[in-house]
Amino acid sequence: DGTWRTEVDVVRKSDGIMPVEVEVTLPDGSTEVKRWDGVDSKGTVVFETAGRTRNIKLDPRDQVMDNNRSNNGTSKIRLVTNWPWLYWYNPRDVYTIFWQPSVWYNDVDGGRLGLIFRGNIRRTQNRFNLGLWYGTKSKEVDYAFRLADRTGIGNGFVSYNMFFKKIEGRLNGHLGVLLQLANHWYRPPRFNIRVGLDYWERLDDDADYTFRKWRRNGETYRLDEWDEGRVGKFYVDLEVDPRGQHWRSRWNVRLEVADELIGSDVTFGQLSGSGLFRWGSPNSDNIAFRLFGGTSFGKEAPPTQEHFFADGAGPLERFNRYYLRSVGAFPAGMNYHHPGDGNLRGYFNQHRDVFLASQNIAAINVEATKSVRLPLIGRLFTALRMRTDLSVFYDFGTLGQMVGGGDVQLQDAGLGFHIRGRLPNYQQYTLRFDFPIWLSDPEPGEESFRFRWLFSYRQAL
Repeated sequence: DGTWRTEVDVVRKSDGIMPVEVEVTLPDGSTEVKRWDGVDSKGTVVFETAGRTRNIKLDPRDQVMDNNRSNNGTSKIRLVTNWPWLYWYNPRDVYTIFWQPSVWYNDVDGGRLGLIFRGNIRRTQNRFNLGLWYGTKSKEVDYAFRLADRTGIGNGFVSYNMFFKKIEGRLNGHLGVLLQLANHWYRPPRFNIRVGLDYWERLDDDADYTFRKWRRNGETYRLDEWDEGRVGKFYVDLEVDPRGQHWRSRWNVRLEVADELIGSDVTFGQLSGSGLFRWGSPNSDNIAFRLFGGTSFGKEAPPTQEHFFADGAGPLERFNRYYLRSVGAFPAGMNYHHPGDGNLRGYFNQHRDVFLASQNIAAINVEATKSVRLPLIGRLFTALRMRTDLSVFYDFGTLGQMVGGGDVQLQDAGLGFHIRGRLPNYQQYTLRFDFPIWLSDPEPGEESFRFRWLFSYRQAL
């Protein structure tokens, strides 16, 4: 009889029950809408029209609280330049691919020119990253590829993350799953459980990329941080962040096991844990305590890059920061400190006979922070939504089975000056200047009390 029959199957993928409209578009551009009650997990809506259906769309007026609108009709892909002010650009019905150029430098590659692509829905779903770089001096081509997604479960979610990258003389592969559980969506405590596989390999035979360089008193020092070979390991990581009205905390424990079955040249295990307790808000006066401990076990000693570092983040953590990844990426005389591990900031870039990295470590960091208003420019800082803090800190650590052999106890204390604020895209930033004026065990020829300094873009605790 010339009538077209269109059956639309609708599937509800979550627990929320609400009616939803289904719209069909006909060849002349007219539309017809019917409503599905949404009570069952799936159903069928039938249209009988004079012409063949040209398009089908779910929830055409955007009335339903839907986490993912990309599957409500014909998929749309949009390529967008990733300008800083587009941080909040996240259309719900479009798969957006952001692209941006990448320019940086290190001593081996010279200039590093590249392109980065990031695809996602609403910044969190169906994510992929692709990066390509070329070294103008080394003629090396590097790449990184990543896939990630997440699925809601009650007040939590499950997400997966896998990537493979060849960057600056190293290979790194990862496959992991994160399970987050919580009683409320936006209120701690949240329980995070991470399980996965990690693979590392140094490709640079001459270790041109993989040493740390710094300058002090007119001299340049070098510290080799990566051993040759492959490390494949399995890990389990547990984290919880309980808090109260005036305090907050974060506790973590991690187990790693490297074995030949995962492609590792060495067999070892490591157990580490950390705890951070803060009385007061990070954005006001507060006092913070941090504990960190780690031990290594197994048939063989871990390679240097897998040791626990006394002064801050180790090579694996710094590898994830493009400006700390390789020698020359950050000026040697700038004393940039990335927090982590023992976090004894007074021993950062210390030149001594004993390498301050170990198989066993226990450390405590204490910092008291007071908000202050600077004379003359205090009003300007307030107008720019910036604040300034003064801090007093003390760090203590004991290291066992160090790379160079032996055990040692270290302490430092000093003062800090911090500037905090928000960028136009509402991201928070920190400029931290610390002055460790006292060391219990200074390097040879150095006084315990003397002026030292370092800076960072991140809080120490």
